[in-house]
Amino acid sequence: GHGATTAGPVWNFATSAPPNTPSNPSPANGATHQDVDVDLSWIGGDPDSDNVTYDVYLEANNSSPQTLVSGNHTGTSLDPGTLQCSTDYFWMIIARDEHGITTTGDAWHFTTQECPLYLPLILKNR
Repeated sequence: GHGATTAGPVWNFATSAPPNTPSNPSPANGATHQDVDVDLSWIGGDPDSDNVTYDVYLEANNSSPQTLVSGNHTGTSLDPGTLQCSTDYFWMIIARDEHGITTTGDAWHFTTQECPLYLPLILKNR
């Protein structure tokens, strides 16, 4: 109240950057005729070299996939299992670093190949 001041210590701190936005999807966004046993992969990482895990969402015929197929996934590729033929799949990745900071990637899509037609084989007794 009398105009007196006292200098305090200098404080400093650092902030953590968010993980890189998942990119470069495979299969490529919009890809068609993909095998029903396709593996998903992407580029991720973190600019601070923090450890990153990924939540992978995959859903048929829904441009906003909400089905979590792998949570806290440590790699940048995933085998989602055998998919359905002739189906549009949408998928997205949420990256999370060791500080809990997240980055949500775009929703990507691809279409699986048509189911093969099987014709019955008729054998005749000879």
